[in-house]
Amino acid sequence: MTAICIIFNFIEFHMLINIEYTIRIANTIKIPWADFSPYRAVPKSESEENPTILLFGNFYIGPLLPELDTCEALNKSIVRSSVCVPHSAVIVHFMHYNHYLNKCKNYTERYKAIVIIYAMVWIVLIQEPPHKIRKLLKIKASPQNNQTLWMFSFHRSSVYQDKYFSFSKSTQNNFNISALRMELEDRFKSSVSIISNCNVKLTPRLKYIRDVKEHFMVYGHGKCYNYKFPKPKRSILCRHHMFYFSFENSLCEDYLTEKYCVPLNCVAIPIIMSHPSNLDRYIPGSYINAFDFPSPKHLGDHLKNVSQNFLMYLDYFRWREKYQIEECKISTNICEKDVISLLKKRSRKQMIGVEEILSNDICLPIEEQFQNLYRDES
Repeated sequence: MTAICIIFNFIEFHMLINIEYTIRIANTIKIPWADFSPYRAVPKSESEENPTILLFGNFYIGPLLPELDTCEALNKSIVRSSVCVPHSAVIVHFMHYNHYLNKCKNYTERYKAIVIIYAMVWIVLIQEPPHKIRKLLKIKASPQNNQTLWMFSFHRSSVYQDKYFSFSKSTQNNFNISALRMELEDRFKSSVSIISNCNVKLTPRLKYIRDVKEHFMVYGHGKCYNYKFPKPKRSILCRHHMFYFSFENSLCEDYLTEKYCVPLNCVAIPIIMSHPSNLDRYIPGSYINAFDFPSPKHLGDHLKNVSQNFLMYLDYFRWREKYQIEECKISTNICEKDVISLLKKRSRKQMIGVEEILSNDICLPIEEQFQNLYRDES
């Protein structure tokens, strides 16, 4: 036993000096509990013809991209692990990015000069607003260290873009006046706001909603109103009100969450406060835009008028004549894309979507938001 321990320590020491020499020793001695597979180089032919994609770590408390397990185009290439195993590309949530670097330090440092140019692609999955990403994600990638970093996020500059919802042209008319009249009869002439992120440095949404409440009834739920409401029951709460505040916690390009499509599914009118470039992502005529009103009072007066006029209320649902909602959940297009071919192209562009997602320029400054929302009072 002593001799084996000495040999094992000897191997551990030499791993830091010469990893290939260490693996040869390990294979010769055949130590049953010593697993050196994480340090095996990916042969050139294997990484080119059959690239392995590592899904590293989890997505918060659940699996990362579980839909890839049933993706026929990728299921032979996918490997899930929280330790470093041979891979041509890795998909990792941004909160585990540094953990990945630490776990795979020996592997990436030893072999990146061989495989990083065409196969060792780091794809960071991001489904959080930019301010949180900038705070937690420390990227040190640069052309000098041969790292290739792609972003997988909500922003259009990413290699892959995820979306919380989508809509398309409808083949049938779903605009039913009788059904809408019945829906309206059972609702309060009021609006509901559900907010749990109380950050006031990025958007004035909490102050703005309080100011609207002086002119039209608003029911507040969530942490910011000291009235928590379970997320799965929000659609039930939505069905009691005519309007639903769909204000995001950040006003950034392409950053849209379920806050918009939830009211569409429960026959409420969403009130949005969004980056101007996002307006083409909303169904035409389906929403009330806070930026269209010079003050909270003007918006409150408009909500009062709509709540008292059934024809005005109907106008916000005429989109059902032409459009339909595809889904109201996070979806990715990574399975639809030919990822294997993309990896084989050995993109010369090392940084894709990194500068955009970490830049303040894609978000509307809070000062500009105030000026537009309170322009009648300035």
